Amino acid sequence: MKNVLLMFLAGLATLSQAAISVQSVTVSQDAATRRVTVTYQLAGDETSGIVTVRFLDASDNPIPEASVMTLYGEVNQRVTGLLTDHTFTWNADADLPADFSSGALKAEVTVHSLLDPPEYMAVDLRFANEVKFYASSNAVPGGVRDVRYKMDHILMKRVCAKGVTWRMGTPSGETGRSSARETLHYVTFTNDFYMGVYEITQRQYRHLRKSNLYSDFLGRADADVLPMNALSYDHLRGPMVASYQCYWPNCGHDVASDSYLGLLRARTGVLFDLPTDAQWEYVCRAGVATIYPDGSPQGADNLGKFAWNSTNAAEPQPVGTRKPNAWGFYDMLGNVFEHTLDYHADMSSASVTDPVGPYQGVGVSSVGANRVSRGGSYLHDYTVCRPGVRNKGSTQGRYDKAGSQDEGARLWTPIDVFVN
Repeated sequence: MKNVLLMFLAGLATLSQAAISVQSVTVSQDAATRRVTVTYQLAGDETSGIVTVRFLDASDNPIPEASVMTLYGEVNQRVTGLLTDHTFTWNADADLPADFSSGALKAEVTVHSLLDPPEYMAVDLRFANEVKFYASSNAVPGGVRDVRYKMDHILMKRVCAKGVTWRMGTPSGETGRSSARETLHYVTFTNDFYMGVYEITQRQYRHLRKSNLYSDFLGRADADVLPMNALSYDHLRGPMVASYQCYWPNCGHDVASDSYLGLLRARTGVLFDLPTDAQWEYVCRAGVATIYPDGSPQGADNLGKFAWNSTNAAEPQPVGTRKPNAWGFYDMLGNVFEHTLDYHADMSSASVTDPVGPYQGVGVSSVGANRVSRGGSYLHDYTVCRPGVRNKGSTQGRYDKAGSQDEGARLWTPIDVFVN
């Protein structure tokens, strides 16, 4: 059996002073099975990084990322260990009919700093610590709209926010605007972050919480891909009771260990949380000055292209079935309200950097106890399903059925996603 062995060195431009880099890359392909094996080493000051790969043909043309799906081993994930061999394989026979056994195959292996990870992250909820990274939407197995990312995996997309200053709030002429809650002011971010492409679905919630499912729509045939729609802030982060007395922003991203987010962190090793009020609005607007991503004027017909709302839905609908916003996030408007971290309060016109909301409101009856929820829902029309709307979300327990069935969440992580 003849093996074909090639050598390809990646990352030459950054080898000299990089915090972490790739060296000694070798590529071999078994002529009979066509299985490709790649071996590499890491070097530098950091002990771990996130490794991705791009394959090239004999003419140095990249093989389409969508054709490289069945990868196994130390790739598309965090890899630890310097100056030791790391290995992964590609089942080329399953993915691509082309024959590379002539030796015309190269592997461009890239290592990303944990502080500069790839564009997409996918977390498999079926197993512990199954976290994968992908350099682009084309590299995401099945594509970002694949049903797996609404069922057993959580798909996160990196948001470029570091150093960005933008205008939060709404102009005076917007229908439905609350002048005190939506005051225009400038916000600056100091770092990027990840945000969930979709709202948390019932199946994703049930992976960690097999009880406490309060939705009135559990019996629907498509329940698995419906957004969780009867969630309170306490369900997500921890109850406001004597045994848990540490709340955002006083204790940062600390959550109760038995909350949904606490259980999710323990399962995945990822520091999942909710976005802040400002982070949510920044992602919802996606750099577009108008209310809707296509620039169309405010109104029911134009909203319906992007959101399930009171004019086109009587119940929550499967996530990702309306058009996404300009950055590829689905259901930012409508379907269900989405909880954010911050206590609810009127907005100031003062410029702020990385705002975390007010430091008040520990008890339900205290001033500011409500948290901000965003985006409107299937129960509301175009006056509420707006990027700037700031609702008073529920904190404890479940609302009464008349108004309880439209509160869910979208996940967030810092750019350095890992708990440890």
